[in-house]
Amino acid sequence: MKEAVKFPGIRIESPLNTETDKTDAHVPEYLLNQLSEYINDNLGLYFPKDRWRALKRSMAAAARDLDETGKDPPNMETFINRLLSQPPTSEILDVLARRLTIGETYFFRDMHLFDVLRDTVLPEIIRKRRYEGKRLRFWSAGCCTGEEPYTLAILLDRMLADRYTWNIKIMGSDINTAFIERAREGVYTTWSFRETPKWALDAYFTKSAGGRYRIVPKIKRMVDFMQLNLAENGRLDPDGTFKDMDIVFCRNVMMYFKPEQRHRTIDCFASSLKKGGWFVISPSESGYVKHVRLNPVNFSGVLMFRKTMEGAKPFQVGGGVKLDRASRSERSSVESKSFRGRPDPVDIVEPPPDVYLEAITCFETGSFQAAVDSLRPLLESASLKNGASIHSAKIMYLAARALGATGETAEAVLWCEKAAAADHVNPEIHYFLATLYQEIGRFEDSKTTLRHVLFLDPEFAPAHFTIGNLMRQEGKTNESRRHFEKALDLLTAMPPDTVLPHGTGAPVKTFVGVTETLLENLKNRPVS
Repeated sequence: MKEAVKFPGIRIESPLNTETDKTDAHVPEYLLNQLSEYINDNLGLYFPKDRWRALKRSMAAAARDLDETGKDPPNMETFINRLLSQPPTSEILDVLARRLTIGETYFFRDMHLFDVLRDTVLPEIIRKRRYEGKRLRFWSAGCCTGEEPYTLAILLDRMLADRYTWNIKIMGSDINTAFIERAREGVYTTWSFRETPKWALDAYFTKSAGGRYRIVPKIKRMVDFMQLNLAENGRLDPDGTFKDMDIVFCRNVMMYFKPEQRHRTIDCFASSLKKGGWFVISPSESGYVKHVRLNPVNFSGVLMFRKTMEGAKPFQVGGGVKLDRASRSERSSVESKSFRGRPDPVDIVEPPPDVYLEAITCFETGSFQAAVDSLRPLLESASLKNGASIHSAKIMYLAARALGATGETAEAVLWCEKAAAADHVNPEIHYFLATLYQEIGRFEDSKTTLRHVLFLDPEFAPAHFTIGNLMRQEGKTNESRRHFEKALDLLTAMPPDTVLPHGTGAPVKTFVGVTETLLENLKNRPVS
């Protein structure tokens, strides 16, 4: 049985892998419902019915890891029944966590957030702590492979000339032990640096074998990593490791939890913070924060939450955050003293609507038309039509990808062009636009856009592959070979099983194999 792996402008036949076969194997709905509850109870991860296909795919991989019969493939129904019939061991939970969690992050992710931290939030914390024992504490929850806490360490090293006289503790935690091992190793491929300033790469990393980069020891020593399951209520912080934090980061984690699990986890984070400490969550998840002691503060588009003093009034979410007069007066007084010369926090905050998060979930689970339907109200809103912000670009880009997946290429081009205009320095948006241009036969526009992608990010491997293939089709052998070789150099520096984004759906190793084949074929062509 064969399955077509789609690359821009080329179609390659490859064997259908066993994980896909097992995804289609019949498992009774009642059993999948029990499995979903089991995973939610033990890992905190929520798999509703519209994500059961993704759940079965991940469980097929977990079955291979845990099956002791030697059968290939293991019988899924038998495996799930056996799993549910016994208490979960640490080994089982570790395998499930590795197979069910997604590892996608990079250094300086959301540069606007780190600008606010550098210019506004951290200076206030540092001024206060300088006369309170010079002690700073930070927690990156769901840190994946460590890029976020290491970015914070780099920022602090730049800001504190006397850093070595400070007691700084940065904790990174994740449920996935494989991610924690990689974070402790501190070695990264170029894919982790797609928004990293050149000064940071030059000053804080050394190049190692295979085109990888190793974080320098002085930054590595600033961060401690540990495996932690956020669903372990009552056992989350028995020894006070996460007590009195100045800032807690938890981005792109809450979207995978049930509402009650989100509430418990956010309550834990609020308890972990010092009074006046900050909670950082991703923009698409900010609507989940409805805690009585976490007060929203908007810094020119970057939304953070500050822990209030005892007795603060609760705020309401829905059509904006509403504060009573006393709370407004208290916060205005505090913030005006703390952030002199900085943009004032606003009282009315409009969190990104839940429909955007719903659209992301639909897209990630393959429900592309449902994603389009969810985004329609946002696409038609006056604020989106008239605005050219980074947030509107994200909405339009997601719409373009969903429309492209449903075959509505013309409308996908329209929204992708608007997204590219709103965020003209985002190589991912421009790359997707280039692939759309190819689909409708606008090859010159595609080449121009791909060259712009490489101007923005010279190490964007899919762009090198795609333009190399366009040059191959035009008979420009030398230029084609140059781009294919560059793509191959970049791809071989990445983990082979990593699935490349940008709509290809193919792992790095498949991309490598295709590129090697095309390079081999070019040997028989005359030089042009």
